[in-house]
Amino acid sequence: MTNHATLLRSLVIYGICLPLAVVLGFLATNSANLDVNSIGAIGVIIGILLIPILLRFHYFLLVASWNMSMILFFLPGRPAFTLAMSAISFLIFIGHRTLDKRFRFLSVPEINRPVIALVLVILITAEATGGMGLRAFGGDVYGGKRYIVMFIGIMGYFALTARRIPLNQAHLYLALFFLPGITAFAQDFYAMSGPFKYLYLLFPPTLVGAVDFGVTRFVGMSTGASLIFCYMLARYGIKGIFSTAKPWRGVFFVLISVIGLFGGFRSALIAFIFSFTFHFFLEGAHRTRLFPTFLFIFVSIAAICLPLMQRLPSTIQRSFAFIPFLPIDPIIKMDAEGSSDWRIRMWKAAWPDVPRYLLIGKGLGMSVQDFNFAVDSNLSKSPTGDDYWGALAAGDYHNGPLSVIITFGIWGALAFLWLLRGGIRVLYYNYKYGDESLKMINTFLLSYFMARVIVFMFVVGGFQNDLTAFLGLLGLSVSLNGGMARQPQTVPVVSSKADRLAALLPQPKSAFSR
Repeated sequence: MTNHATLLRSLVIYGICLPLAVVLGFLATNSANLDVNSIGAIGVIIGILLIPILLRFHYFLLVASWNMSMILFFLPGRPAFTLAMSAISFLIFIGHRTLDKRFRFLSVPEINRPVIALVLVILITAEATGGMGLRAFGGDVYGGKRYIVMFIGIMGYFALTARRIPLNQAHLYLALFFLPGITAFAQDFYAMSGPFKYLYLLFPPTLVGAVDFGVTRFVGMSTGASLIFCYMLARYGIKGIFSTAKPWRGVFFVLISVIGLFGGFRSALIAFIFSFTFHFFLEGAHRTRLFPTFLFIFVSIAAICLPLMQRLPSTIQRSFAFIPFLPIDPIIKMDAEGSSDWRIRMWKAAWPDVPRYLLIGKGLGMSVQDFNFAVDSNLSKSPTGDDYWGALAAGDYHNGPLSVIITFGIWGALAFLWLLRGGIRVLYYNYKYGDESLKMINTFLLSYFMARVIVFMFVVGGFQNDLTAFLGLLGLSVSLNGGMARQPQTVPVVSSKADRLAALLPQPKSAFSR
C-alpha cells in the first residue's frame, strides 16, 4: 500500500531538485564563458541542495568554520564562511527551540548578561548615529557590514553554546576549532598558484606580488602557525609537547613557532610569550624538571643567536624589535619604530575625541565622503604629512580600548569590561573545577584568553574582530564543560540516627561564651 506522506515528500523533493539540476547542468556545460556570477549561481544552487546536510551537520560545520579563512564570494559583501554558518546554526537552534520546548541553550549568566548589554549598547549607538547602512545593498552609509559581523559573531557564540560537546568528542572538536586555520597558509601564495587561481575566490590572497622569503611579511603564515600553536598547547600541554617519549612534538612545536614569526608581527610574538608563560605556570610545569631545563635551553639559544641576530630573516628580526637590547639591523629597527610612532601619533590625535563620544559613541557608520577620505591616501594626509587620518575616519585605531570607548562610549566600554571579567571567571572555574579529562584544554583556554586580553589592552586590538575571537574561546569552553563548573559542595557526614538528631537540635553554648 502506498504511503501518501512519503509520496508527497518525494514529489516535493523532485519538484525542487530537478529544476535546480537542469540550471546547474546548463551553467556547468557553459564553462567556456564561466565568470564570477555563474560560479556564484552554482554555489547558491549547491547550497540549496545541501540544506538536508546543513540541518544535520550545521554544528559540526560551525565549529570547523570558526577559524577558517574561507569567504563566500558570491554573496553581497563577500562574508566569511564562519559568519554564514553562525547565522545558519543559530537560526536552526532557534527553530529547534520553537518546536521542542524541552530544548535549552546552555545558560551562563556571567557571560550572557554582558553580551546582551553589549548588544543593547550597539543597537542604541547605531540608532543614535544614523542607523546601520548597507552600501552593498545600495545604502548611502558605509559600515553596516561591521555591525552585521558583530551581531552574527554574537549569534555564533549562542550557537556554540546551544549544546554540550560530549566528553569523548572533546579532542575532535578542539581540532575542528583550531586546525582549519591552516587554510590561511594558502593565502600567501597567490603568485605561485598557476592554474589554481580560482581557489582564491574562496581564500582571498594576502599577497598578490612576488614573494621574497625573509623579506615579505606572510600574514596568512603567521595566522595559521598561531592556530597550530594553540592546538598543540591545548591538546598536549607543555609537558606533553616536550615529553622525551615523543621528541618530535617539541621539534614541530618550535618549528611552527618560528614559522609564525615570518609575518613580522610583534603582537604575535607577544601573544606567544604570554600564552606560553601563563600555560606553563597554570599547568604546574614550573614545579617539574622542565623549569631548569627550559632555563638552560633559553640561555644557550640566546648566547648562540644574539651575535647572529642581524643575519636572521628581516621578518623575524622585526618580530623581536620591541626588545630594546637586541642587536637588530638598524634599518629593520627603524621600520618597526616608525610603525610604532605612527600609531602613537594617531592615538594622540584620537584622544581628544574621547570626551566628545563618552556618552554616545561615534558608531561604525561612515558617509560616502568619509569613506572616500579614508581610502584615498592623498586626501587622508594632513598638511604636516601625517597619513593616519584615513584610519581615524574608518575607526581603525589599532588600539583596543580606543576602538571600544570612541565607537560605543563609556557604556560600551563598561559592558565589554563586564564581559571580559565574566569570561575570565568562567574560564577559571572551568579550569579549577571542570572535568579532569578537560584539564589541559581548560588550562590553555584560560591562559590564551588572558594573553589575548593583555594584547588587546596594551599592544594592539580592534573591537570588531577581537570580540568574535573572545566569544569563540568562551563559547568553546562553555560547550565543552556544559556551562560553568561550580565548586563542589562539601556535606558533613552523619554516622548514626543519634548524630543526625543532634545535628538538627540547637547546640548548647559554652559557659565561657559571651
